[in-house]
Amino acid sequence: MKKYLLIIILLVSCRTIGRNEYSNTHNFHDIPNEEAFFLIDDNKNNPKFVILDVRTPEEFNWKKIPNSINIDYYSTTFFEDIDTLPKEYIYLVYCKRGARSFSAYEKMIEWGFRNIYNMSGGITAWIENNYPIE
Repeated sequence: MKKYLLIIILLVSCRTIGRNEYSNTHNFHDIPNEEAFFLIDDNKNNPKFVILDVRTPEEFNWKKIPNSINIDYYSTTFFEDIDTLPKEYIYLVYCKRGARSFSAYEKMIEWGFRNIYNMSGGITAWIENNYPIE
């Protein structure tokens, strides 16, 4: 009985250590636009912070969050374009309402990006809260 208990304790300890090491080097968050506003403000002078709009170019040219870049989720080169981005940067990803950005966010996690924030509600909620747009 003691032998089995010791094995279980060791297995749980190893899993906890691995999870903690991972969580200390990776940040994945699905955040409301109120938090996104403060994230942008906190990183306004950070050259390694990217606001990534995954809407179509037409949507992007209509209204966008200041200083954002556009990579069209529906583009045939979306995967290649995302793969060229530095994986160690901090990314805030958004779209119109949050569906495309959440999908892109999940893909970026799979591809090894370390610090990603998905803005739930998208630019629609951003505009409703009267946050700055271009």
